[in-house]
Amino acid sequence: MVSDMKIVYMWGTNYINILRAHSADITSVHVLMPDNEPHFPAAAQEAIREVLGERAIQVSYDQDEIANTLLQLNADVVISMGWRRIFGATLLSQLQDRLLINIHPAILPQYKGYHTEPYVIINAEKEHGITAHRLTQGLDDGDILHQLKFSISKFSTTASIKAQAHDRMPEFIGELLPLIVTGRVQEIPQDASLTKVVAPKRSPADSEVDPNVSLSDLYNIVRACDYENYPAFFYVDGQKIFISMRRADDSPREHDLEL
Repeated sequence: MVSDMKIVYMWGTNYINILRAHSADITSVHVLMPDNEPHFPAAAQEAIREVLGERAIQVSYDQDEIANTLLQLNADVVISMGWRRIFGATLLSQLQDRLLINIHPAILPQYKGYHTEPYVIINAEKEHGITAHRLTQGLDDGDILHQLKFSISKFSTTASIKAQAHDRMPEFIGELLPLIVTGRVQEIPQDASLTKVVAPKRSPADSEVDPNVSLSDLYNIVRACDYENYPAFFYVDGQKIFISMRRADDSPREHDLEL
């Protein structure tokens, strides 16, 4: 139920599942997509253009270009999702009359920053989630507008909780948009004292483990390492030894990407 409100998404990764889930409500929707973004390949962007036509727009990461595009579109609401650049003060100032929202794939204010999933697992959390908040200059610190939480298990992985958040995004957006359109959004300031982690960007070096620590104490740390991109490892005589974990194939799983 988008009504006459013009909503512009800024997607840094592929959320075509939202368009498919809300196909009846996208007549006033535009999507901005970044040029030359390896995390958002051309084939995925082309699929979105097939749905939206000219309302799927490619832009560079240049802040002035983004601001000019959004102003020309006369966006009422801008929703950033997976956009891989910080919004600068000038861009935010130019768009101050619009409702600017960031969708953060974690629970705020507990888990801020870039790659939150490993820290959620290291801390043995029992739930993960998605948060919509006002987009400000501070990192993930704007007032909370809407939140969705879901259970995770001691067998969850970074891949599984990331996929769970992605799969629930259409549901989340389907709850958020009516609140925006009808003016029923309740803004909740974030309590900074509840922040557990401001997550940096993950690097392969973060996956080195201490082999002198007990296996039970290493369990969550190893589980937090994405085997495809940054597998856990340690050194023996200067040689890097990688670690992987798995359960029996017939183990009950809540998600295909669990251990």
